Amino acid sequence: MGATVAAAAIFLTGGTSVTAIAQAPERTEIATAGFPARGPATAPVTIVEFSDFECPFCGRYSRDTYAQIQREYVDTGKVRYVFRHLPLENLHPQAFGAAVAGECARAQGKFWEMHDRMFANQRALTPPGLIKSAEAIGLDAAAFQQCVAGDAAKKKVRQDIADAEALGSNATPAFFFGVEEKDGKVRVLQKIVGAKAFPVFKTALDTILSSPGLK
Repeated sequence: MGATVAAAAIFLTGGTSVTAIAQAPERTEIATAGFPARGPATAPVTIVEFSDFECPFCGRYSRDTYAQIQREYVDTGKVRYVFRHLPLENLHPQAFGAAVAGECARAQGKFWEMHDRMFANQRALTPPGLIKSAEAIGLDAAAFQQCVAGDAAKKKVRQDIADAEALGSNATPAFFFGVEEKDGKVRVLQKIVGAKAFPVFKTALDTILSSPGLK
């Protein structure tokens, strides 16, 4: 989609919210093709989340807010939701391994099942805990362990980290709202940083969705 949207850009960081009536920076784009996603590709708005499976704030968002976004916006076809990794290795020693485990679950078609389980069990992100989670969601344990030990999944996670850094994003969870372009990227319109309550996300989404320029 190449819509021009004149929407209020809401930037929220930490525990403080700052609202500015302005368009997002021109041509800020994020790749979305080939990443874990929920919702139709034809949805008018895409959210890209950069997250860390060991981050307590990411866990709180996943448990308290994400289900409402999925129910009211993703399941109704209004939003496509894309997940990308940003493990903060200096703060969370198990985060990178958990991100790799997520990619290895995706290789077997069960990323979201692993996503939900890891966020529900953030104290079980050790290698033995991840294997237990893989088995619990029905993954082929041998293939999972081989994937975790290999380089392909690690390279994907490192690419996510590099892309987040290029966007100036170094905190989790971070959310970028935008519209899909024809080249498999999202043009960013708004950004939220932090595990904000559902009404904050609702305001941002409804503002974009109600814009007369959105197609």
